[in-house]
Amino acid sequence: MTGLAKTYLEPQYLSATHGFRSDEEMMDLLGSYYLTGNETEQARNLFDDLQMEEKGHASETFPEFKARFQSAAIMGQVSESEWFRYMWNKLTPQFGRYL
Repeated sequence: MTGLAKTYLEPQYLSATHGFRSDEEMMDLLGSYYLTGNETEQARNLFDDLQMEEKGHASETFPEFKARFQSAAIMGQVSESEWFRYMWNKLTPQFGRYL
């Protein structure tokens, strides 16, 4: 183990008296540190802000963008029936002219 997960788990993992009773207990502890309860809302906000060729993705191809788009849509729980409309709005104007 390395990083923050190690910091969170190690004390209880190494404890002779308060050790983890199951892997589920370990995951619950990690979840208490990492899960906010707003993951879907945060993912939806990231999806809403997603644009083709945005900063950090200046030379991305359509298949690369489509993979990012689908991942963000799934994580943000966007209805699949709405994907086409959203994708059309998120393409670069230059790309949209070729479709």
